[in-house]
Amino acid sequence: MEQFVLFGRSHINALMVILVFTAFGPWLIKRYFTPQMEYYFRISLIALIWGQEIALNLWRIHNNVWELKESLTLHLCGLAILVLPVMLATKKYFLYELTYFWGMGGATQALLTPNIIDPFPSFRFFQFFLSHGVIVFTVIYATLMFNFQPTFRSVGKAFLVTVSLMLPIGIINSVLGTNYFFIAHKPETASILDIMGPWPWYLIPLVGLGAVIFLLVYLPFPVIRRFSKPVSIRDDSPAF
Repeated sequence: MEQFVLFGRSHINALMVILVFTAFGPWLIKRYFTPQMEYYFRISLIALIWGQEIALNLWRIHNNVWELKESLTLHLCGLAILVLPVMLATKKYFLYELTYFWGMGGATQALLTPNIIDPFPSFRFFQFFLSHGVIVFTVIYATLMFNFQPTFRSVGKAFLVTVSLMLPIGIINSVLGTNYFFIAHKPETASILDIMGPWPWYLIPLVGLGAVIFLLVYLPFPVIRRFSKPVSIRDDSPAF
């Protein structure tokens, strides 16, 4: 079987589909859905987020490839998969702060440099782009539907939480022989870590890069707030 090709035709097509759904989907839902329709859409979105993760683990078990090093939801995007449904259900702003930066900072990087080898039209190809695409879609959806926006303080909060997770996850890696957060070694496929030097020294610029990325994905919001009216959290679509 041929392997996945970075920025090959199938990769570009997947990115374009995600871009279209993310750019237009939340806007169309906010414009045309009633509060009740939006409520049920959120339920469906929660089911999709957790359902695709369950499907991935069942697929791994069925194909005898379930392993600790890949199957626990301890990568940044895996944590986002766990937290996003809770954020959607409760509309908790702190959870939005975390998942916004994890999604826009982490999932976008994963989409641009996927850590997969299975090509289109394999199950793993579809599941990978669905899982990371739905992370980006959901944080944009919450931004628009709940009128949430990150603040400069949100950058620091999300960064501190993310960095603080490195210690317990590093301990888990040491005990289980895993590589969550890519703390133990670089990913096996091409990534931006390849230009950061050998282990463990690449961890220092990795943390610095994380701070820069969090700042970059925050920057549109000061501009938005400068040219728009203040907004409050939408309250016609109930939390669970």
